[in-house]
Amino acid sequence: SYIPGIKIKSELKGDPYSTMSGTSIACAFIAAVCAIILEKTPELTAADLKSVLCLSTMSLGENKFSQGSGLFVFDKIMK
Repeated sequence: SYIPGIKIKSELKGDPYSTMSGTSIACAFIAAVCAIILEKTPELTAADLKSVLCLSTMSLGENKFSQGSGLFVFDKIMK
């Protein structure tokens, strides 16, 4: 599974609230999500954390090479 990141809103120097795509922008977002998850449940292993991330997605109706695991739904981890 991977999270490619498409049209993620981000602040950019000189152009606030632009959108970016790619694993580089998705990485920062998912790293922050991982920190929130681990703060809530610090006993998780890396494999557990990956499972939580993958189970917190929603299919976009594309193949996995186009959408990765799908759209990440933050609300799913906050339950």
